[in-house]
Amino acid sequence: MALLKKFFKPKWQHDNPEVRRQALSDLQDEATLVSFIERESHTELRLQAVQKIRSTSVLQQLAQHKHDDVRSSARQQWLQVLLPEQGIDGVQDNQQLVQIAALTDDQQLRLAAISRITDQQERLQLAQTHPVAKVRLAAAEGIVDADKLQTLQQYAQGRDKAVYRLCKDRLAHARAEQEQLQAQQQQLQQFQEQLSYLNRLGYQPDFYARLQVLLKDWLTLRALASDDQQQSIDAALQQAQATLDAHQQEEQRRQQQQAQQQAAAEQQAQLLEQLHTLLQPSELTTEALEQALKPLQQQWDEAYSQHKPAASDIRAFENGQQILLTQLATLQTLEQQQAELSAWLQTDSSGSEQRLKQQLQQGRRWQQQLSWPGDHKPQWWQALHDKLEQLDAQLQQLKNTEQQRRADIDRQLDVLQDNLQRGHSKEANKLLSKLQQLIQKGAPAEQQRRLRSLAAQLHDMRDWQGFATTPKKEALVAQMQALVGADIAPDVLADKIQQLQTEWKQLAGGQSDQALWDQFQAAGDQAFEPCREYFAQRAQQREQFVEARRQLIAELNHYANNMEWQQADWKAVQKTLDVARQTFQQYSPVDRAAHKATQAEFRQACDAIQQPLQQHYHSNLQQKRALVDTAQALLTSDDLPAAIEQAKALQQQWKQVGMTPRREDQKLWKQFRQHCDALFARLDEQRQARKAGIDEAVSKAEALVAQAQSLQETQRSELAELTAQFNTIELPRGAHQRLQQRLKDIEQRQQQAQQQAHKAAELARWQGLCDKLQALHQGNEPLWQDAQLPSGCDAQLFEQAWQQLLTADQDAQELCIRMEILANIDSPTADQATRMAVQVQRLADGLGKGLSRDDERLQLVHLWLKATASDELLQRFISALKASI
Repeated sequence: MALLKKFFKPKWQHDNPEVRRQALSDLQDEATLVSFIERESHTELRLQAVQKIRSTSVLQQLAQHKHDDVRSSARQQWLQVLLPEQGIDGVQDNQQLVQIAALTDDQQLRLAAISRITDQQERLQLAQTHPVAKVRLAAAEGIVDADKLQTLQQYAQGRDKAVYRLCKDRLAHARAEQEQLQAQQQQLQQFQEQLSYLNRLGYQPDFYARLQVLLKDWLTLRALASDDQQQSIDAALQQAQATLDAHQQEEQRRQQQQAQQQAAAEQQAQLLEQLHTLLQPSELTTEALEQALKPLQQQWDEAYSQHKPAASDIRAFENGQQILLTQLATLQTLEQQQAELSAWLQTDSSGSEQRLKQQLQQGRRWQQQLSWPGDHKPQWWQALHDKLEQLDAQLQQLKNTEQQRRADIDRQLDVLQDNLQRGHSKEANKLLSKLQQLIQKGAPAEQQRRLRSLAAQLHDMRDWQGFATTPKKEALVAQMQALVGADIAPDVLADKIQQLQTEWKQLAGGQSDQALWDQFQAAGDQAFEPCREYFAQRAQQREQFVEARRQLIAELNHYANNMEWQQADWKAVQKTLDVARQTFQQYSPVDRAAHKATQAEFRQACDAIQQPLQQHYHSNLQQKRALVDTAQALLTSDDLPAAIEQAKALQQQWKQVGMTPRREDQKLWKQFRQHCDALFARLDEQRQARKAGIDEAVSKAEALVAQAQSLQETQRSELAELTAQFNTIELPRGAHQRLQQRLKDIEQRQQQAQQQAHKAAELARWQGLCDKLQALHQGNEPLWQDAQLPSGCDAQLFEQAWQQLLTADQDAQELCIRMEILANIDSPTADQATRMAVQVQRLADGLGKGLSRDDERLQLVHLWLKATASDELLQRFISALKASI
């Protein structure tokens, strides 16, 4: 049999691949196809066999095959079987959608399949248990339920990072949305509180701005509010708008009043302008000025009666008027003395000191008699003033010249006295001749006596000088000979030799002794020999200093020529100049001629650097001067807060300005600081004044509140008047809120007292009705006569009931229930069913048929007169009646 099987095996098992290919086309049994796939070694034939299978279970089995090509082909075939021709939109089964999502490699198809799974629980199950990570993530993406997301997040923690992160983000987003919703509701609540507070506070300076902000916010918040909230907020906004409209009407009234006052103020301003025009320089005659002044006072008094101007305007008018009156009096005096004044002005101002003093005295008398107030001086007054200044200057110049001449005489007398003390007869003789010429031009007696005394001393010196020189010359020869070979520094030795030579010259006025002179000169030449080498070295050093100076000058010229002045570091430039000047001074001494030449070249090199530096200094000084002028201009600014801010900005600009010379900088800084301090002092004064005004206003408001607290509960009109006065006072917000709340508390106390009084009166009024009903039931005539009916009750109907003329056709029990319903109190348990029927009937009839509470109460009372009731029902009716009040 095995041999037969070998010869008769199926063609799909044939050794020839082509035979197996042909046999495969006839195979339909899926189990045989699976066997074919397991045995077949050719990939192409295996894939053809897979494509013939339609069973999902078989394809699912082949999806786990050992061959990759079989697994891939099986997954594609399985997907084609699951996916209908119309595409994913035709699939409704959740399990089939899951399988499609797991099989496809198309991301769009996978997402479409997962998105069509509607069961959240099934999505949760897939996200937790499916072996494919992409399927788990896609399933998780469709879960929106917060509890399921929380469950999935806990499960995926440590198992699936992608799913865990998705759940975490979704939950965070949900919490954020919830918080946003809560925040919106909180914002809406805050909006209602702000609107309510705005209406409670009433109109304030910022009422319009705050209302506009609320209206703008309401455009955004309206969509978040419920219908009841919208109605409540709309009503509150209408109330706020009504408050604003009322204020605007009051503001219009106040503006009209201000306009009337402004017209009067403009008239006063015109009068001030006319006064100011008269104060300007003009050629008005005395008569014209007098006639121009007459109507000014009358017009000012008329305007003053209509509007009281500011104190500054009053002072300006009075001061200007006084100036004009003074000028008028001066002009009248000038007309009388014009000729004398003209003659004095033309008087020659040259002459002696005494003549100048007389002219000055006369001029000052003119200036005192012809005083001219105001800044604008007439030409004749300016001529008088200039003449006085000229005379004063000439007199002062004469005094200064004489003082200088006398001081010069004192100095020369001192020099003469010093020469005499030193024995310098030649210099003293020259000075004596010069002083005698000066004294002849005039000198005080003291100077003349001193000169005579010094002349006598000079005469005595001439007599004794000839006898005293020879011993001194011999001493000088001995001193010079002692310097030969002396161990003394060369520079010190040279100074001593020169000193001895100077002393010899001073003795030249005595007797001539050639022998002593030859000895002195020979000793001097011999003593000077050690100094020659020293001074040769000094000469070489001076030449080195000259060379160093020239090198420094060359470096400065190179520095100046190669400097980019637009980008210069000016501090470094200044330091370079300072160091160069110090170094130049260190290169000393040098020969006089070389010093003069190098000094000129050095100054020229420094000037080349100093010039741009000076320009920079000048530019910076100009900036600081401009800042000083700006700061000074701020002192007259009316807008003080803006001026303060500008001053702070100016201080920052001052810091940013570059280098300036210290002296000029300190001077400008002092001016700048003075202006700024004055401006800040104005601010302090304004703050103090404002604080004083606020304190005064608060004290006034507190006094009104204290007065309101002392009022009786019935004095409502007085409280309203005090409240109106309080509202006219400008107060800080905190003080206004505090004191206004106290006023509201007082008003609320009065309202409560009034309500209690009204309630007591109401109870007393209705108590008479209760007594009437009690008297009617008991037949108590005294009580019937004493009890009074409240207004609205039908007295005739009560009288008919007392006379028993009414028909008893009303149910007392039903009337009791209806009164209890009106009073909103419970009825007895036994009457609950009846009460329910009555309430149903009231609903059917439209409740009270449009009656007010009081009218319905009176209707029930009138009906009660037609009812027959027991004592218990009467007391029950009266109790409900009182409860309904």
